[in-house]
Amino acid sequence: MTRPNIVLIITDQQSHDMMGCAGNSYLRTPNMDYIAQKGVRFSGAYCVNPICMASRFGIFTGLYPSSAGLYNNCHTQDMDVINRILGEGLGHSLKKCGYGAAYGGKQHLPGFGAVDLGFDYICEDEREKLAAACANYIKNSGPGPFFLAASFINPHDVCLMPVHDFSDVIENEQDRAIALWAKREIDSMNSARKIPENIHPEVFFERICPPLPENSAPAPDEAEAVTYALRDRDFRKFARERYAKRDWRLHAWAYMRLTEKVDGEIGALLEALLDSGKFDQTVVIFTSDHGDIAGSHKMEGKEILFEECCRVPLIIKGLNPNLAGSRDGRLVSNGLDIVPTICGYAGLPLPRYLGSEGGGISLLPAVESSEPPKRGRMIASECEYGTMATDGEYKYARYHGGARNEQFYDLKTNAGENYNQMGRYGWQEARLKEFIGAHLQKQRFS
Repeated sequence: MTRPNIVLIITDQQSHDMMGCAGNSYLRTPNMDYIAQKGVRFSGAYCVNPICMASRFGIFTGLYPSSAGLYNNCHTQDMDVINRILGEGLGHSLKKCGYGAAYGGKQHLPGFGAVDLGFDYICEDEREKLAAACANYIKNSGPGPFFLAASFINPHDVCLMPVHDFSDVIENEQDRAIALWAKREIDSMNSARKIPENIHPEVFFERICPPLPENSAPAPDEAEAVTYALRDRDFRKFARERYAKRDWRLHAWAYMRLTEKVDGEIGALLEALLDSGKFDQTVVIFTSDHGDIAGSHKMEGKEILFEECCRVPLIIKGLNPNLAGSRDGRLVSNGLDIVPTICGYAGLPLPRYLGSEGGGISLLPAVESSEPPKRGRMIASECEYGTMATDGEYKYARYHGGARNEQFYDLKTNAGENYNQMGRYGWQEARLKEFIGAHLQKQRFS
């Protein structure tokens, strides 16, 4: 197989169902949908940690973030592990085998940046200027194959809605600093949540605004970790206590408008690929670092191991037109599987640091030849409050502390995680608990 160009597009804080091609009729995402139309959409994709830095660590290394002592956006990392990774950074490896390797937009990596991984960093902007810079890179790339990572910020701006709304009563110093620092994001969010002109609010909420999610109420037996998360962020606590139903619906409206905004920016990359005649020879991988709770469980943000946070979009447009538009329901991990997939397409061996600890698989066979799903796979997602494991049908979460720290869900009958089913499922619980135990034992690799 001739080595293709590879474009990796990452959005920030976009849940798996925030696309038209995922069945969401309340927003329009023609560019994401076009990638799905031309590729394979993996509907069972999870991130390795539902927060920015830890998830991005996984996407660009193929490792669980806990392998480097990383659980959130500010945890002290194991620099010995990181130094081993940087020695085989993805950008360095791609360049050694003849690829151009560029990276633009949001970095947010633990103790290193895109340049340390070997990429040429082409744009600091995370919005329209990033889209233009990436389009220019595509149009002016030489005859050799190229790899381009385009890391966009939206729909992340939605997380500033409660920060803005409760800025006068926030006491947490870190939250107050966020409110002062993030003016551009807050302006973007405020623009997104505006009710359209010439539409009365009653008409808007009756006919246009998305409804509350089915699981909008807090579970009566929710894990105490939720209380810890609310305590750690004033604005999240105030949102649960003070937002009315219409506030949560307006939050969903803003979330969708910001998703449409980044979809338009992604369109500039697709236009460049199509106009330059490079689209058919380019593998396009689209994903997001994590999702947003978005009003489910009467919460916003991320970090808790709910489906809305952990399940993400993952679409790969490969080189086989016969599989275009297909949907693959197998359980995959964007934090474990993207590096092996890129290596597969580029003809690279897996980085030595992965050994047997990464746990990732190349998705190239699924995209190019519709390989039957692997059976029996389980994956984990971590956060600073605990760890969860899923086999795609059942899910077990073990949080740190609390009488209800163990949570179990049958995702077929309780997809909204509306109540805890722990103690009812025998062997299904046992195998996921065993997997979590083994996972926690391997948090450091040698």
